[in-house]
Amino acid sequence: MKHAMLAMISALALIVPIRAGLAQSGPIPLGQSLAVEKNFRSGYYFYNRREYPAAISFFDQAISVNPHDYRSRIWLGQAFYMAGFQRNALTEWQAALNLGAGGNLLRNKLKTLYAIESREDAYAASTPWIFLRGFEGYRDKKSFFVRPSGLALDDNRNLYIAGFASGKVTILDPNGNILNVLMAGLSKPYDLAFAADGSLYVSDFGNDNIVRYSRTGQKLAIIGRLGFRLSEFAGPEGICLDASGSLYVADSGNNRVQKFSSQGKFQMAFGRKGRGNGEFFRPSDVLVLEDGRILVSDSGNGRLQLFDESGNFLRVLGARQLECPRGLVMIDRQKIAIADSRRGVVVHNLEDGSWNRLETLAGRVDHAVGLAVDRNRLLYVTDFDNYRVSSYIPEQLKYVNLDVRLVRTLEFEFPDVQHTVLVRDREGRTITGLTADNFRVSERGIDVKPVRLGATWRDQDRLSLVFVIDKSLAMERHAANLQRVMRGILERLPARDQIEVINAGERAWISQKFIANVLSPLAGAREGAFVERPAIGRAMYQAVSECLSGYARPVIVLMTAANFREQDWKPYGMDTCLQYARNNGIPVHVVYFGQGRSGDQLDELAARSGGKTWDALRSNGVYSIRDRIMEAPLPFYQIQYETVAHPKLRNTYRDLTVEVQYNGLFGYDSAGYYIP
Repeated sequence: MKHAMLAMISALALIVPIRAGLAQSGPIPLGQSLAVEKNFRSGYYFYNRREYPAAISFFDQAISVNPHDYRSRIWLGQAFYMAGFQRNALTEWQAALNLGAGGNLLRNKLKTLYAIESREDAYAASTPWIFLRGFEGYRDKKSFFVRPSGLALDDNRNLYIAGFASGKVTILDPNGNILNVLMAGLSKPYDLAFAADGSLYVSDFGNDNIVRYSRTGQKLAIIGRLGFRLSEFAGPEGICLDASGSLYVADSGNNRVQKFSSQGKFQMAFGRKGRGNGEFFRPSDVLVLEDGRILVSDSGNGRLQLFDESGNFLRVLGARQLECPRGLVMIDRQKIAIADSRRGVVVHNLEDGSWNRLETLAGRVDHAVGLAVDRNRLLYVTDFDNYRVSSYIPEQLKYVNLDVRLVRTLEFEFPDVQHTVLVRDREGRTITGLTADNFRVSERGIDVKPVRLGATWRDQDRLSLVFVIDKSLAMERHAANLQRVMRGILERLPARDQIEVINAGERAWISQKFIANVLSPLAGAREGAFVERPAIGRAMYQAVSECLSGYARPVIVLMTAANFREQDWKPYGMDTCLQYARNNGIPVHVVYFGQGRSGDQLDELAARSGGKTWDALRSNGVYSIRDRIMEAPLPFYQIQYETVAHPKLRNTYRDLTVEVQYNGLFGYDSAGYYIP
């Protein structure tokens, strides 16, 4: 039955007729109205069971009866969206808008989807930036941070603020509430940087050292002491890490930059006091670019200097555009924001060489020192003299900023109602770290309180892991390695995890249904012959559908030689498989056995779905894949509340709206449910 439904959805996705112009306006006969309601309710039922092919079929039948039924059309678009067919969702939602339905909500959905479809992840440096909110260091007659300098954001979007004069690091949640204060052994903390393992580096200007703290605030290590020799400091200021975890320090008093390994061992230093090329006067920050080049804020000389990865001078930047540059941060792959304590914030485009001062910050920031940018493109700026941190957003993201999706409703415990909600930014990145205070729910215009957050999946400490086995000829020579790596992964899984195996040979088939042992999945992976054209598209789409049937945390692990051709992804295409997984919060981890022609595509599949790529032949890191999965933030929010709807209204459809406010951003979605 499931295979038939998958075939049906691919056919429907190719057709997607628009019938809005074919039907007469005005009331329809009672018999047709009842048929529309019956088909809509069936579509609603299957949608909330996450059986999207069946839902698409019933919503489509409702529209066939009455093409002007905008409710069915909007839900059809949502079903297409959840099934991974973004373009079909766009078509249906545009048709609903043409019928006069949906209003601003649907327009915003379309804008967001068009942005994601076109992969827009950049904006003009001259784009005006809009003030969102400010965090005051002194409030209610208490000081929380005095003379803020450096900033950092953790994976949960908590904001860490170095209070230079208060001798502590203040931690704020995404709503601006104080979570904690870190002050053990600090004198004048200047800058902050997170390592890949979640530990925090703090440069302590007053103690002339760098302190490394664990996630829980325990002191792990101290690097350096007062002095002028290598690995010693005189007032360390800006710090950053490169991709390998090496630490770079702007050793301001010694007019140089020093580099240390992730274990804290000295590696190199460059620079000396002076005004010539490669010389510094009070350098205040350092930034390592994606290509390994090193950018340094030469504050006393009013310029930036660029060096290669070995510390060799390349060129001077901004000698005419800057006065006293301090903090540096990458906005995107081409643009750098510079906090200039006299000119505010300036953006430099490394690609075209342009410079733009963010004029909209004028009057709000008097003494800019530190900068940070989060994944939602919010820019945070410390105002050293005014004890304030402010956040800004590009104007074009101000009004279409949060993409909120009501993806599922469970009402079987009525009057308790549960909604699964996805919250993403305009570029499609999941917003994590929200609390119940960020959500507002209304039914038929009446606020429902209180709103609670529940578990996203019933069994969140368990995995529903689906192995997809590439049975291409390129994988045949890796058959023994495949068994070895799979065994290594399986032996490290707890007994409560459920494992399934789907093979992609000439066809896609389940060789091992969900089971909790080691030997059966290994046997399942050995089934079937290796073929020239593996049905990887069918296997991946089926893997997502299988994940949706469980109650544990889902994940797909693709074992592959990455040598697919475009036709191997038919009938869905890789992008549809990606969107299907991504829209349903299912990360795809790709385990390479050699990297063939489609490696770049699969890198994108892993990254955009929330997964990771692993090299099975060169590293044993893949054996810790479960730890990586369980550490990742959950993609959905489960909001719960007790409705005020009366049970006597049984079988009636109840409209609802969910609003999300987060750090000055806003988004909402509307849907509904049937009272059981």
